[in-house]
This record gives sequence, C-alpha cells and structure tokens, in this order.
Amino acid sequence: AHAHGDHAGTARAGEAQAPGGQAGDAPAGAPGSPGAVPAHDHEEAAPGDSHRDTSAATVGAAVLEALAPLYDAYFEVQMALAGDDLAAAADAYARAKKTAGAVDMSLFTGRVHNEWMEISGAIARHAGAGAGAADIAAAREVFFHLSRAMIDLEETIGHAGGDFWLTFCPMARDNTGAFWIQQVDTVYNSFYGHVMLRCGSIEKRLPPVEHG
Repeated sequence: AHAHGDHAGTARAGEAQAPGGQAGDAPAGAPGSPGAVPAHDHEEAAPGDSHRDTSAATVGAAVLEALAPLYDAYFEVQMALAGDDLAAAADAYARAKKTAGAVDMSLFTGRVHNEWMEISGAIARHAGAGAGAADIAAAREVFFHLSRAMIDLEETIGHAGGDFWLTFCPMARDNTGAFWIQQVDTVYNSFYGHVMLRCGSIEKRLPPVEHG
C-alpha cells in the first residue's frame, strides 16, 4: 500500500475497521488535540477490493461513465469539508443525491444491478442528510457514512479515469478513525479542515477499471 506520513507526530493511533464494519472502541481524545491521542499497537483493517475481481470485470464502460459525475460530486463534498466550507459542501451533497438518482438503472445487469440498487440507496440517503446538515460538524459526520458507501461503490463496481486514493485519519470521530477517497495523493482531511489538514495517511492507490 502506498502511504505517506502526513500525520506529523502521530502514530497509527485509531482503532477502525473497514467501512463495511463497525468502528472499534478507542479512548476518546479532544478533537484537534494530537496530545490527547493514546498510543495503540492496533493496526486498523483497511478496506479491501475483494469484489473487484468478480464484479468490475463485468461492468461496461457505459456504467463507469455514468458513475463519473457521482464521484465528482463526492470529491466536491470531500474538498469543501477540507476547506471548512459548509455551504459548498451542502451544495455538493445535494448534487450527489441528485446524481445518484439520475443514473440510468438499465445500464446495470445481473448481480451488479442489485449491488447498485443497495449502494445507490445508501448514497442518496446520506447525501440528502448532508445537504441538510445544520453545521459543519454534522456535515462531517455524514461524510463518514457517505464515504463508506462510496468506498463500497468503488470496490464493488469501480471507476474510470485516473487513480483514486484511499485515505485514513486515525483521530477522526473521537479517535475511532475514518476512511475516505481522494483524487490526489496528498491528505486533505475532511474531518478537521484547516485545524489539521494533513492529519492522516494515504493507505492505498485505487486504480481505474481498464477496458479493452
């Protein structure tokens, strides 16, 4: 896995599981206070790509093209939160919800159709909640859940274009940790913004699905 030590002075301190599971119990520390993080020997389980070999190979280029605007909206949410911009995040959340609902369902066949139905429902639900978030703390909490759904989408169906980057912050959510996806391999922390913009590490390169 490709990793950067962007989290200055902090070891891999969180206890987090893959987005499909529940976050582990970890002592809470004051957000924004690296000194509050206790030392752990625990290695969090990073999301895998076990579905990619069985599903993505059957996904056509048209599906990946249709999903591109949804990934774009998600990345707009991600960067808006990293920039502490609640209004921009709300707009991008609303766009993500609309985009998820606008994808042509007929493009998905077989097992991929069922997977898309489940994942897109979660994306629309969380994106809708994010669009109505009362403050940036609430918007960031929703981002955790939206990211789990988007990581599931990427692992299960994939994406076209360039590389994505699986990113992790051990201090997010009271030190239970959180994963998200980025388009760049420098950490832009959506959970802390300017307070700790580089807190976290790049865990893995997520390559696009190749066709032809």
